[in-house]
Amino acid sequence: IKYNFWEPLTVTSIWPKVGGSLLANTVVSVFGTGFKKELMMSCKFGGTVVPAKTLDDSGTTAICASPPHMPGLVSFELLRDGFNGNEEVARGNHQFLYVRDPSVRKLVPSEGKVDGTNPVFVMGTNFLNTTALSCRFGHSRSRATMISPNVLVCIAPPVDSPKDVEVTVSINGIDYGGGGVTYGYKEDCKIGHYCGPSAGDWNLPAPNGTHVPTVGALNFTLCNPGYFSPRQGMSSC
Repeated sequence: IKYNFWEPLTVTSIWPKVGGSLLANTVVSVFGTGFKKELMMSCKFGGTVVPAKTLDDSGTTAICASPPHMPGLVSFELLRDGFNGNEEVARGNHQFLYVRDPSVRKLVPSEGKVDGTNPVFVMGTNFLNTTALSCRFGHSRSRATMISPNVLVCIAPPVDSPKDVEVTVSINGIDYGGGGVTYGYKEDCKIGHYCGPSAGDWNLPAPNGTHVPTVGALNFTLCNPGYFSPRQGMSSC
């Protein structure tokens, strides 16, 4: 007779511990012991059971996707099918917080330079101040600072070329949601023009009496005494 002995089923932690309620489907990583590929594993969010998948042969990591649920805190448990129909449960004080899904309504400014580095105010709904709060410009992430439940500020990351990208927000650093609002990256300021301190100021012509001799200048330069530029947008005096 052959007997199989399994390690005790335990859960030490889960990540993330927060996710959207309506869209749901947050991939939650579960860490512990006794996760076996040979046995069926399940996660239980409150009263809803969903399949789980063991990721490694050591039986210490599994994943599962959160089901939709009303906003609020629910218990989290890991289940393992045993022999003769018995079901093992790894209980504990693990909980998962369902929150309203964040949305993006407006960006100020909505355009900026390709080299980024300027602050962008993101306006929307259902923002929550967490350590993983972040924005994503296209595929590039940027840490977010919460001003209010409806306003965040993020630093626009640089891009290689002018383009429009969708801006989305994440509460847990994994799931990003938005609403189709885009941020426009503009080309570097050309010779004879400068990019001002505001993110929306680019390719401004150098005023009369000044010049801009380089590409991507942040300001104009006054003409030396005895020299003058009679027109705007001059590269030299």
